[in-house]
Parts: sequence; C-alpha cells; structure tokens
Amino acid sequence: MLRRLWRLLKKMKIRLSDGEFLVKFARQVIEEYFGKERVKTVEDNAEILSKSMGVYVIFRVYPKGYIRGCAGYMEPIMNLERAIRELTIYAAVRDIRYNPIRSSELNAVIIEISLLSKPEIIEVESTDDYIDKIKIGRDGLIVERGRFRGIMLPQIPFEQKWGPKELLSLTCLKAGLEADAYIDGETKIYRFTADIFTETEPRGKVIRRIMK
Repeated sequence: MLRRLWRLLKKMKIRLSDGEFLVKFARQVIEEYFGKERVKTVEDNAEILSKSMGVYVIFRVYPKGYIRGCAGYMEPIMNLERAIRELTIYAAVRDIRYNPIRSSELNAVIIEISLLSKPEIIEVESTDDYIDKIKIGRDGLIVERGRFRGIMLPQIPFEQKWGPKELLSLTCLKAGLEADAYIDGETKIYRFTADIFTETEPRGKVIRRIMK
C-alpha cells in the first residue's frame, strides 16, 4: 500500500496554491482549536487534502524564526486533511520539547509545512562517500539502526549552517546512536527532499521556501 502511494506521489507536483492552502488550513485548525470550535471540512482544494504523503508542521517565533513546536509523519499513513489536523495541534500544545503555545501567542508565530518525498537509501562504496552525496539545503536525512531512528528535515542543517559531516553526526545522535554511527555497516542512511511552504508573517502571505 505504501509503495503504491509513493509511486503516485512521485508523479505529483506540489503547486504553490496547494501549499498556500495547506498552511492556511493549519492556521484555521489551530485558531479554531483555541476557540473550542470544531474544524469544518474545507471544500476548496479538497483534492490536495485527500492526498497522502509525509508531512511536518512547524511553528516558528516571528520574526526570529526559532522553532516553537514541531510534529510530523515521515510516511504517507493518512490523508493530508487528517494529518494536518493532528500534527498542527500536536506541534502547538503537545510537543514536550517546548512549552505549549498559548492562544495569546497566535499573533506571534508563523506556520511552516513541509511535504516530504519518498526517502531513498544512500548507496556508497565507502562511508567516506556520504559526504559527497549529501547536499545541504536539498537533503533531509534519516539514520536507522535496529530500533533506533533519527530524522532531520532539510531546513535544519541549512539554518544552522552545518556541513554534510555535521548533519550526519547530529542525525546519528538524534537517533540515540554514537556520532560516528554512520561508519557502521549496520547503520542505514536515507535522504529525502521537502516542498516547504511558510507564512511570511502571522496570518500573512504564504510562500514556497527556497534554500540556496
């Protein structure tokens, strides 16, 4: 089932209008959550809401851009309407790494949505080759070994000005492994890309984020 979904996603191009709609939908979800109203089914752009793909929702402090809450699904396990409903609320008030966002903060945060490509394993002859196969600003990483797993979205190393080696090491640490776990043949390294859409200011214009 997941394999068929990934094949369909590969053919799908995310339009700016779709990304704009999804960010505004997330904004509606959190505004109505604090208003204690039920979020109504949105009729416009119903096609994009019915798609299933990996997605992350991030709240950032405006205008500094610091992350205020984040949640996501790496795999296309549900349609975007359901996923964004769940993830928006989780990122805002249930991400234990941050204090819950209060309703009074909604004027001071922007919403960013990342729509993820299918991860592909990075094939190398030597672990030294990972450095040349990872492009900062394009690639997010997944590190897996046994039950351990760490995910780093593409925008994080770009914002932090990490190099490929730092990205590898820090994703390993995020997985709960040693910083150099990527040199272990049992460790699998995957890369993926993201279409990123963000508000330019709270409740403001939505743009496609380009990282160069």
